[in-house]
Amino acid sequence: GSPVASGVRGLGRATLRTRAFAAGVEGTTLVKVCGVMTKEDAAMVGEKGADFIGFIVSGGYKRSIGLEEAREIVSRVKEGGAEPVGIFTRETAEEMVRACDEIGLETVQLHGDTPRESLKDLPARLSVFYVVHSEGGRLITPLPAELAQIDLSVPDPAYWKKPIDWVSAGRRSVDYILVDKKEAGGTGKLDWDSFVVPKGCSRKGWIMAGGGAPPNVE
Repeated sequence: GSPVASGVRGLGRATLRTRAFAAGVEGTTLVKVCGVMTKEDAAMVGEKGADFIGFIVSGGYKRSIGLEEAREIVSRVKEGGAEPVGIFTRETAEEMVRACDEIGLETVQLHGDTPRESLKDLPARLSVFYVVHSEGGRLITPLPAELAQIDLSVPDPAYWKKPIDWVSAGRRSVDYILVDKKEAGGTGKLDWDSFVVPKGCSRKGWIMAGGGAPPNVE
């Protein structure tokens, strides 16, 4: 059967409940743990087998960290062979790029209207987790292609499929679509009977966030 992520001791409950599972190479399961705050926790999570280790760059949250702490986490995560992911909730593309350059980050998670709308201005060198919310088994957040249709400055929404599009003067591709409940980090399960997987809108697949545990991961 598919590999199942095990629990990770030492992190807060909010971190454990935001584990994300993605379809990996040849049907393997990838694990993403969010909300780490120290390089020690990051190292421990990596040792337990996490593929992606996230931390909150935006200020004002219980688990927000400063850029100095973020730089240490990025370095430690890379040393362990995992991929560090910076979570942004309100920053513009310019602000995200500046932060990434300062701490050596190569992967961002767009978790908010402003970061999502700034996707078109992000450089192709940054990998992107694009967060969408689900309610009642349906997505209530615009996907990249839908944002292109909303953005009247984009002449052809189909160009979102290209990493860099010189016609629309912006990027529309993402690496992963991360599907979360409207209440981020919640422990509730998605309505799988009515949920429609967002196919064809990301380069590498989609991720389910929240409530993942051995009994309900197949």
